[in-house]
Amino acid sequence: MTGMTAGMNNISLEKIGEDYCDFFDYFHPGGKDLSFWIADNAGINGNMKILDVGCGMGTTVCLYYQKYNCSITGIDINPAMISRSKKRASEKGIGDKVHFKTGNALNLEFEDNSFDFVLNEGAITLSGNPHKAIEEMKRVVKPGHSIAFVDELVRHDINEKKKAYYARYLGIDTLRTEKQWLQIIKECNVEVKTTNSLWGIDSVYKMRLENKRKGLYSFGEKMKLFTSILSGEGLKGIFDVVKIETIFIKAYRERTLGTFAVIAG
Repeated sequence: MTGMTAGMNNISLEKIGEDYCDFFDYFHPGGKDLSFWIADNAGINGNMKILDVGCGMGTTVCLYYQKYNCSITGIDINPAMISRSKKRASEKGIGDKVHFKTGNALNLEFEDNSFDFVLNEGAITLSGNPHKAIEEMKRVVKPGHSIAFVDELVRHDINEKKKAYYARYLGIDTLRTEKQWLQIIKECNVEVKTTNSLWGIDSVYKMRLENKRKGLYSFGEKMKLFTSILSGEGLKGIFDVVKIETIFIKAYRERTLGTFAVIAG
């Protein structure tokens, strides 16, 4: 899940309804390529038990099960996302093979050392407490095994005022450089194995580009989204979305913002 959509004037993640969910899928950071880069570098295989924290609509859960035939569970704080995840898995004929449940990244309801690999794509910063989110991932993964996460990245030469400006519209507390992310990981006593920093518009809109979509939203999608926002947030909500879209397309194209991925353990 990316901040551009979640940042719609700081709409609560728990309150995002099903009408919003369809749009998150197009903003899977790094697209399928990054998800498979993580899987390849983490050595995912069919014998592993995996947890996807902040699974959104279950995109990666379904991708990993279909490719690796692994045991995988996805959790998300938003019940609407879990509902859509189950629907996606059912439509793919794997509804009885993968598992989804509501859950909080800062308080994972699993025993210590429960998983062979734990992943979080796009929800570390959104959790509000990156250290706690990483420590929870570390707690539930087995000793000697890996965790991985993907999150927002800002260029190192961007001043604090500009960083705060983007963070405000993303609905997060701050934006971090690669150096700052690596410092947080170090403070969590986790050893970095490999990293991947992506820049440019496709670093966050890659799945939409892969599907050869023109623009971020089709006319029909915009009408559905705007109708939903209008009923819940009023005209101001629509103006916010248009402004946010304009700001962030420019920021990603100028390589001011990007996507950071890390595998650690």
